[in-house]
Amino acid sequence: MTRDTSLNVPLLQSTAEVRTTSSVQNGPGDTVPVSTLLQGKFSNLVNYLESNGVKKLGSISVNAYAAAELMSGGDNMACLGTDMEGADWQALWGPRLQRALVQAGRTEGWLDDVVLDCYLLTVEHASSPDDHGLLRHLMRLHNLGRCTQEVFSLPVVQALIHFKWNRYVRGVLLLQLSVFLVWLLSFTVFTALLQDEDGQTPLSQLLGTTAGRASVLCQVLSLLAMIPFAYIKVSSLLAYGLSAWASHWNVLDVVSYSLQVVISVIHLTDSLRPLIVSTPFLALVAAQVVVLYFKLQYFTRVFQPARPSFVDTATGVFANLADFMGVYIMLIWAFAVAFYVLFANDRDKDQFADWRSLWTAMVASYSALDGGMQYSDMLTSSAPALMSAVFMIFQFSMVLCLGNLIFGYIIGGVGDAVSNQGLKALLAKAGLVDETDAALPSVLEERLGRQQGWFPRFIYVLKVDSSSVDTVKLDADWPVEGVEDYYQPPAEAEAGSGEVAELKSYVAELEGEVAELRALITGLCEGSEAQDKGQSSKGAAASS
Repeated sequence: MTRDTSLNVPLLQSTAEVRTTSSVQNGPGDTVPVSTLLQGKFSNLVNYLESNGVKKLGSISVNAYAAAELMSGGDNMACLGTDMEGADWQALWGPRLQRALVQAGRTEGWLDDVVLDCYLLTVEHASSPDDHGLLRHLMRLHNLGRCTQEVFSLPVVQALIHFKWNRYVRGVLLLQLSVFLVWLLSFTVFTALLQDEDGQTPLSQLLGTTAGRASVLCQVLSLLAMIPFAYIKVSSLLAYGLSAWASHWNVLDVVSYSLQVVISVIHLTDSLRPLIVSTPFLALVAAQVVVLYFKLQYFTRVFQPARPSFVDTATGVFANLADFMGVYIMLIWAFAVAFYVLFANDRDKDQFADWRSLWTAMVASYSALDGGMQYSDMLTSSAPALMSAVFMIFQFSMVLCLGNLIFGYIIGGVGDAVSNQGLKALLAKAGLVDETDAALPSVLEERLGRQQGWFPRFIYVLKVDSSSVDTVKLDADWPVEGVEDYYQPPAEAEAGSGEVAELKSYVAELEGEVAELRALITGLCEGSEAQDKGQSSKGAAASS
C-alpha cells in the first residue's frame, strides 16, 4: 500500500477538508459471489468472512464536522452500494462527502480532521434478499443453533446490516411502529368502551349510539392494523420453517393475532355477542391488552439498543430460573398437601377455610411466602405443637433459604441477560432486516429494491480510523467518583517507579550470571573437544 499525503480527491480539489492519505485499487479478483461461498461448508464460509470479508482500499482525512454528518446514522460508519465493478472508491465517496460538508454548515472550528478508512465488502450480492443473499443463511443457521451470535459481529456482517438497516429497513420499521400504535391505541379505547356495552344489544342497535359506533370502529381498526403483522409472520414462517422460526417473540405474536381474531368475531357477531359480558371473554380482552403492551418492547430492541429489552431480559431470567422454579413449585405443593392433611380436624372453623381443598391450600401456601399465614393460626389449631413445628420448617426452608436463593438467581440472570447488549441489538437488527426482506413481494423487490439501490452488487464502507480516537489520561489531582482505578496517585507512582528500577537491576544481575554460566559451559565444551582430539591422535599414533 502506497502513501501519498499530497494527493487530493479529484472531485474535491476545490476544498482542503478532504484528502487521500493512502489508496489501492480494487480489481475483479477481490470479490467472490455469495452463491459461490454458499456452495461450500458453513465452516469455510465463516472462515472466509472472518479473514477476507472486507478489504481496505485506502484512507482519507476529512473535516470532523463533515464526518459527523456523514455518520449521523450511528455505528461510526457509512455505507454505499453500487453495481459498477472495479469502481473508484474516491469518486464514489466524493459527492457524499461534499454534501456532508455542506449539510454540516461549518468547515472551520477547534475540531481536528479525522481519518476515515474505506473498505470493500468482498462478497458480491451479499445484500440480495431471501436465499439469494448472505443474511438469510446466517439467520437460519443461528436460529437452528448451528452458529453463535458472535458471527454477526464480523466486520462484513456488521457493514451489511448497517447498509440494509439505514437504506430501507429502518423506514419500514418506523412504518410498522406507526401501524402498531394504531392497533394498540384503538384496542385500548375499545377495552374502555366495552365496559358499558350490553351483550343483549344487537350490532345494528349498537351502531345507533355514538359510543357503539366508536367501539365498533376501534375494533375494526384493531383488526385491520393486525393484518400486516400477520402477513409478515407468515412470510417469515415460510422462509425459515417452523423449527428455525419458533421464538418467544413469534409465539407472542401468534397469541396476539389469535386473541384479536377471537375477540373481534365474538364482538361483531350478533349470535355471539351475549358472551361479551362473560368472564372468559373479559379474560381474553385483558390478556390481549397485556400482550400488546409487551409487544411494544419489540421495537425498543433496535431503536434503543443501549437499553436492555424488557421481554428479552425477562425471558433470559426465566430461562435461568426454569429448573429451580420447577423444584420450588413442587415444594410449595408438598407443603400445601401437608397443611391440608394436618388441618383435617380444623376445616369446619372459619379461621381455616383456606385449607378445605387442595386448590385453596396451594393458593394459601403461596400466600404464606409473603406473610399470608400467621403463627397464631398454628396455636389455635387442634395440634398446636405439630403445626408450629411444620410452620417453622416451612418458613425457614421456603422463605428464608430458598426464597433468598431465588433472588440471587434473579440477580445473576439479569446480569447474564443484559450482557453483550450491543451484540444482541445487532442480532435483533439482523432478524428484522431479514424479516422485512421475506415480507417483500417479488414485484416490490424488483421495482423498489433494484431501482432504489436496496440490493447492490458491491458495498463500500467508510469507518473512523482508530488512530483518530482521542484518549484522555486522568489527573490524580482531579479524581472522579467511580473511576478511581484509572489513575495512580503520585506517591504510588514513585513507589512503582522504584520497584521497576529494582526489578531492572535484578534482571541485569541475572543476565550477568547467565553470561558467566554460558562462558563456563562454552569453555568446558571446548576443553572436552580438545581432550577428545588428543586421545584420538594418541590412538592413531599407537596403531601406526
